[in-house]
Amino acid sequence: MRKCEGINHGWKFAKADIGAAAAAQMAAENTGTAVDLPHTWNAVDGQDGGNDYYRGRCWYARRLPEMKLGKGEELWLEFGGVAMMAAVYVNGHLAGTHDGGYSIFRVNLTPWLEEENIVAVSADNSAVRTVYPQKADFTFYGGIYRDVRLLRVSKEHFALGRHGGSGLKVTPRWEG
Repeated sequence: MRKCEGINHGWKFAKADIGAAAAAQMAAENTGTAVDLPHTWNAVDGQDGGNDYYRGRCWYARRLPEMKLGKGEELWLEFGGVAMMAAVYVNGHLAGTHDGGYSIFRVNLTPWLEEENIVAVSADNSAVRTVYPQKADFTFYGGIYRDVRLLRVSKEHFALGRHGGSGLKVTPRWEG
């Protein structure tokens, strides 16, 4: 059984590659630009029709709500979409990365949880040769542009970290 909690409100944002430690400090000290998710930093410069919009790594951070996990529970963070490459840090520890801006991914936070917790997320829409699409007639918006949720699950669960899927694969077989 999954218990979900949306955490789209109360994020801090820096339109610069400040690093995970500075992003976490931004959340701890309540500095930076306050944003709610979904969010893109290309909301204005990506609309003018030119190819002159900002592409690079920016940072988001926020304190996590206090959550006491029961025995046998884990806490996962689910991202509906981060364009185009993401790295997720919890209390200074790299908890996971994801390449591909158009798919759900999840990160297990449990190993790094403390009494108080800060998550810092880099979103990077730089042009790279390893993440598709590489060229198109549309803006490659950067940011956490879909919902983010906390998932409290039993340690006995399906593969939540497997490519953003449900953790189940069903293959029908016809016996005729």
